[in-house]
Amino acid sequence: MNFELGEQEKKIQRLARRFAADHFILKRAIELEERHEYPFDVWEKLGRTGLICVDYPEKYGGKGLKFISTIVEIAELCKRDSGYGMAMSLGWIPSILFAEFGSEELCEAYLPGMTRGEYLSGICFTEPNYGSDLTWAGTAAVRSGDCFILNGDKQFITNGRYAKFFTVYAVTNPNARKEKALSTILVDRETNGIDAAEIGEKHGSHMTSLANVSFQDSRVPCRNVIGKRNEGFRNIINFFNKSRIEIAAQGLGLAEGVLEKLFEYAKKNHYLRGKFTEQATQHQIADMRIAAESLKLLVFRAASLVDKGRPNPRYTSMAKKHSGDVAKFVTGEACRIAEPEYRRCGDIEAYDFRRFERDSKIIDIYEGTKEIQKNIVSSLELRQHGL
Repeated sequence: MNFELGEQEKKIQRLARRFAADHFILKRAIELEERHEYPFDVWEKLGRTGLICVDYPEKYGGKGLKFISTIVEIAELCKRDSGYGMAMSLGWIPSILFAEFGSEELCEAYLPGMTRGEYLSGICFTEPNYGSDLTWAGTAAVRSGDCFILNGDKQFITNGRYAKFFTVYAVTNPNARKEKALSTILVDRETNGIDAAEIGEKHGSHMTSLANVSFQDSRVPCRNVIGKRNEGFRNIINFFNKSRIEIAAQGLGLAEGVLEKLFEYAKKNHYLRGKFTEQATQHQIADMRIAAESLKLLVFRAASLVDKGRPNPRYTSMAKKHSGDVAKFVTGEACRIAEPEYRRCGDIEAYDFRRFERDSKIIDIYEGTKEIQKNIVSSLELRQHGL
């Protein structure tokens, strides 16, 4: 059992660290978040650097690396800055299902532009009447000649306002049992009948768009079905085996990053450095580091199983659930340690701890709530023991 990263993963880690140091500017991050703007210029530079979808095939603009390389990169980007890091990784995470199951024709048409940083992806699963229940959907795709006519409403769609393409989960065979009733369909942003309404103020992740997206008589070619028709449920289960680990990597980056910032800030701040001599604060730091290291082992374990060709939903869900717990705990503790200095000094570096803590909340929710992850882990445990 090897707990060390390989040379290729270390190279990606160094490249991502250097990129973040050069382009993730704290003052500008705060300005973007106040205006709720996406850093498109940074996304384009990320593409030119070759750091978008490094595990995708080279023919689509990726580097053909192992999945663990993507996990290492996401953690490194989020470690530097929660806002930028999460915004960058959320630019490509919705495309995982499309890259996995899309036809050669569709992948060649859409993926290279995304990996070059020309546009972002979106995925439309969640609906007002179904929420976390993905065994059914209200959005319907009715066959009409060589097209589907798409009607329905999706909510809480990341990149909903500006994604170039969406992977939409819709009913294509309403008379079949749930597992054979739904399909995943690629819908181009320019398709008629698409309306995206920005949700507005939200707690964190302020650089990204969160929108309600509706489809009204949107005409989509049948060739845009991703994977096999009526096997959409199977597709999204496979999608979550990767996407949830990538979200867990965000939480890992936030936890490691806020710890690193705490030590760096203490070197500059006499009052905070004095606080580190107190045993209570030292015990807080020990608990924070233990939590972050336990998360790293779980996230890397889940990613290694993907690279071995046997993704394990139990490890995926454990990593995703634990990530939310650890990210909230570590960022919260950092705020409690540094908060007096923020209130006393009011400087921008101290405010950064609050940004990390604020952004950590979403990890519990998107790509499946923590309750859904606990349902998955417990059901697999019970099934294993014949219960």
